[in-house]
Amino acid sequence: MPRYRCLGLRALTTCLLAVTLPGCFAVENLDRFHPSSNAAAAGVDNPANADSLQVTLVNMGVHLQELIELRVINSSNAIASRIVIQPLDMAGSQRMTINVPNALPPGDQFQPYRLDFYGDHNHSGGYDGVGNVLTQDHAWRIEPLQDFPAGTFVHVANLVQVNFLHNTQFTDIDKWPTGGAVNPATDTGLSARIHFNAASMAQYKGFLIQARIEESRSGHTVAVYRNPQIPGADFDAILLGVLDEKFDYFIKVYIDANGNSQYDNPAAGTANSDLGFSIPIRSGDGSSSMTDGGSEAGEGGDGAASGDDAGATSGPVYGIDTEFNLSTVVVSSSEDVGAP
Repeated sequence: MPRYRCLGLRALTTCLLAVTLPGCFAVENLDRFHPSSNAAAAGVDNPANADSLQVTLVNMGVHLQELIELRVINSSNAIASRIVIQPLDMAGSQRMTINVPNALPPGDQFQPYRLDFYGDHNHSGGYDGVGNVLTQDHAWRIEPLQDFPAGTFVHVANLVQVNFLHNTQFTDIDKWPTGGAVNPATDTGLSARIHFNAASMAQYKGFLIQARIEESRSGHTVAVYRNPQIPGADFDAILLGVLDEKFDYFIKVYIDANGNSQYDNPAAGTANSDLGFSIPIRSGDGSSSMTDGGSEAGEGGDGAASGDDAGATSGPVYGIDTEFNLSTVVVSSSEDVGAP
């Protein structure tokens, strides 16, 4: 059972314009999707290993039912990992933790990393810059990407922990270096689209679903898509520019099958276990089209651009374009895919 505590004046000071804007609440859910493992003493990073990322967002009530996007960006101004939450639900607007395994690849040539993220406050579907606090997006930058706030919790080896409390100290994340000229971060290459068949997941309507795309060899997470509440209609995860051409990945899909808002390891095989899928797939080169609108999840076929996208001069070109249909997926549903 989640624990709640009243925030009182603290919530009033940290929630932006609570009187005039919806989605600001005075209760914080302290247990939603916290990993079950306990951190020990302060750890020492192994520079040969990738660093994972754990981001906790607190008091994001003004962004209820909005798109939230986070980008891990390396020193060459290239996006190493993209995290999309769409849309933010009520519980998540109070406190939400996102785990991104191996988000920061090792190697001095990539460091330092930064974290750019925004709330799509004008509901345009993407980032449009900051300015008017009421009508434009809210955006922030943590640079360099290290434990944040510094010195407030015990460091875990090869894990960057970010605990972010909503504020109005915005940064235009299209400008880099900070305050400089417009210089948006660049994508890796091809995009990914996963079409979710809602009818096949009808019994889990309203429960969380998440998909990670991870490199099969290194385990580096290139993208995360989270939908806090499975809707009644089909929906798409569109993850822009995260894929290399003709590269092997796993799509790891997690469903909070019992709806209790915590990770119950699918590999436990109990009646209360959640569902976890690890689907091998190879990206295409974006030059060919799918004849069936996307390979069925679990077939491990090459992804490719859709017919319209392949010949277009604008819009995403898909290296992976696939469907997740719970009634036809052929891989096991009892994979330990890790806490969402």
